[in-house]
Amino acid sequence: MSLNGIIFINKKAGISSAGVVRDVKKIVQCKVGHGGTLDPIATGVLPILIGEGTKFGSFSLQKNKTYNAELLLGVSTDTGDKTGTVLEEKNINCTKGEILKVLKKFSGKYSQTVPSYSAVKVRGVPMYKLARRGITTDKIVRQVEITDLKLVALTGPRLELKVTCSKGTYIRSLATDIGEMLGCGAHITNLERSAVGEFSLRDAFTLDNMTQDLKRFGKKILDEKYIRPVDLFLKDFRSLYLSEKQLGKIVNGVEIEAPFEFEKVADNIVLRLYDDEKKFIGLAETKGNKIFPKRLIGLKNMRKLT
Repeated sequence: MSLNGIIFINKKAGISSAGVVRDVKKIVQCKVGHGGTLDPIATGVLPILIGEGTKFGSFSLQKNKTYNAELLLGVSTDTGDKTGTVLEEKNINCTKGEILKVLKKFSGKYSQTVPSYSAVKVRGVPMYKLARRGITTDKIVRQVEITDLKLVALTGPRLELKVTCSKGTYIRSLATDIGEMLGCGAHITNLERSAVGEFSLRDAFTLDNMTQDLKRFGKKILDEKYIRPVDLFLKDFRSLYLSEKQLGKIVNGVEIEAPFEFEKVADNIVLRLYDDEKKFIGLAETKGNKIFPKRLIGLKNMRKLT
């Protein structure tokens, strides 16, 4: 049985995203990837891409993410979370009103420093490996966007936040920046990713539940219950249904004439492609009055939309 699509895993704490990929790969026995790293201490929604779904993983990374984060004020660590070494402890002298003012300053776009303990690679080596060896690197600063930042609770030195942010945002860095602006330092003590785009914890399953179902029902349960269609993350793109002749050209790497409704579309617009049986074919891109194949699934792995 050929397995292709997306599984939303509710990751538990203590396992890396790569560890989840390894565990799922043992189950499905095909190519597997993930759609956005979650720190080992973090829990929550981790999109796992299966088979042909791995070709479209970069599009899941574009989705905004929502997190529930708990910060401990007054303590700074080298990792930005509770797993790190304490660097400094300070008294907390800020009021709730001052905290709200600081949070407001982070709404919108801001330049964020990638934490030294991260999977971002420098000269081909993950930064966290370099940091563990005591090797310092130049700071990497990225533009990120916080689209929503709410104070959920304030209990003593503990701050609970709900954050919706753009791709590439590090909540550990956000916590560090908030702590610095408050003048007391801060780090993450608990972190849960509650949503990736429109997909939330309600759509996610634990590895334990999936393993138990496999023992009871066999591998067929993966397609019946767990694996979602390949094109699920691509609904933001307009769709185009191809005739048999158009399909023949596209799968052979040949561009086609843009249908009338797409003739005046700007260049480099990505489209979802379907055959006349509504099977997802892949993605194409507009250029002038032509449509060029961009990324296609293998024909033998086409899956009917559900």
